[in-house]
Amino acid sequence: MSTSSAFNKLSMATGAAFVALSFTAIQAGSAQAAILDFDEPGLSPGQKVTNQEVQGVRLGVFDQGTTGGQPRDLMIYNSACGGAASHCTGEDDDLFKPRLGNTLIISEDNDSSDPDDSAFGGTFTFDFGKSVFVDELTLLDIEASDPVRVTTFSESGNQEFNFFGRGNNLISSFSGFGNDRVNRLNVTVVNSAAVGAVSYNRFQSPPDFETPPNFETPPYFETPPDVPGAPEPLTVFGSVTALGFGGWLKKKHARKDNKANPKA
Repeated sequence: MSTSSAFNKLSMATGAAFVALSFTAIQAGSAQAAILDFDEPGLSPGQKVTNQEVQGVRLGVFDQGTTGGQPRDLMIYNSACGGAASHCTGEDDDLFKPRLGNTLIISEDNDSSDPDDSAFGGTFTFDFGKSVFVDELTLLDIEASDPVRVTTFSESGNQEFNFFGRGNNLISSFSGFGNDRVNRLNVTVVNSAAVGAVSYNRFQSPPDFETPPNFETPPYFETPPDVPGAPEPLTVFGSVTALGFGGWLKKKHARKDNKANPKA
């Protein structure tokens, strides 16, 4: 193989590998852990959050029934209860779980001055606005005999998962929602309950190139670099030819001289 061909192939292989590596890194993006726990500044017990965005997630509810002719609202509940179960609003001492802080409930009567969860259940909805991996769902006060249905929504279709709670005033954590990137999560309960947190991973968008670099033709040399002082092939050939022709001409003249002046 000539030096020029080998150099060209090496350049093209290096360029192709660089392109593949660059675009693999760009497409992969990076994951960032996130949690919806209802403890962000500005959220207070009794606050209605139906169809509002909280910590980057839009909250909704359906099949929750009505109270006073109005649909029951999603509401923030303070499960710390001022440090004592007897201080829990709505006489909901089964929601006393200080380490959870604020939780999310379906209100029984839409009374913000005395938050209390509904015993009629319903479906909480969480719209992430983009594709995420759901890691874990934390619920509070799910009776051991009460089923929980979780539905995930993704571009590849919907999946349904069914769980049972651990019991009154206990935390129930659910995971194992598959490897699909989901954009919405529905949680259906049949009785009173509170959502403590939703843990998930969101993905950072890869950087956009306004003018992507041109990697289609990797740099290469048509001919290998010149070596200083090296003669061109034709020059060498010409020099050798000239020397040969000069020697032949010299011999020819010598024969003529011998004929013109024979030795005595």
